[in-house]
Amino acid sequence: MKRVLTAAIAAVTFCTLSMLSSAASAQGGPFDRWSVGFDWINPGRSLVISGAGWAGHATGNLVGACAGKGFQYGSFYIGADLCVDGGVIETQERGYAGINGLGYVTLRTGWVFNLFGIPTLAYVGAGPDVGLASYGVDAAHLNKQWFSGQHAGFGLEAMFGHLSLDANVMRRRVSDIQDRNVGDATYGGLRIKYNF
Repeated sequence: MKRVLTAAIAAVTFCTLSMLSSAASAQGGPFDRWSVGFDWINPGRSLVISGAGWAGHATGNLVGACAGKGFQYGSFYIGADLCVDGGVIETQERGYAGINGLGYVTLRTGWVFNLFGIPTLAYVGAGPDVGLASYGVDAAHLNKQWFSGQHAGFGLEAMFGHLSLDANVMRRRVSDIQDRNVGDATYGGLRIKYNF
């Protein structure tokens, strides 16, 4: 999985640099803006946290804020989003392990088109993660630990005036939480942004 994520990050970087060098001189369009908004991510039941001889599905949500900047060159798009989320994604299988906070940057590149008259961006993205996890014998006796990771995936963003709705799917890999292995997982995400 590490090779796939590394290859995805390299592909996004290559596409971004290629588009910058061959971009039209006229910049502008509905996605050429700064944005701020709300972010929600959920792993469904794809996240498994495991230890010696056990495994548990982690469930929960992270909610937070995001900010970003996009550049549109004709139909080509490049941009970046920074998101900071908090909440609980946890398992209590043979003790407690959970993700309480996640900060991440997504470098995005894509194509802008009109879908039934609505400006729409189809994109791929990748970037680094950093977060805060908890672990312990139960939820009342917890230790904290910082972790790092990376993510890669794709999404679709639709623009409605100054508001946009961004739905995405990201494959995320994070480091282990103490002696508990955190498996690679697919996270669904939703962002509501104000663009200016």
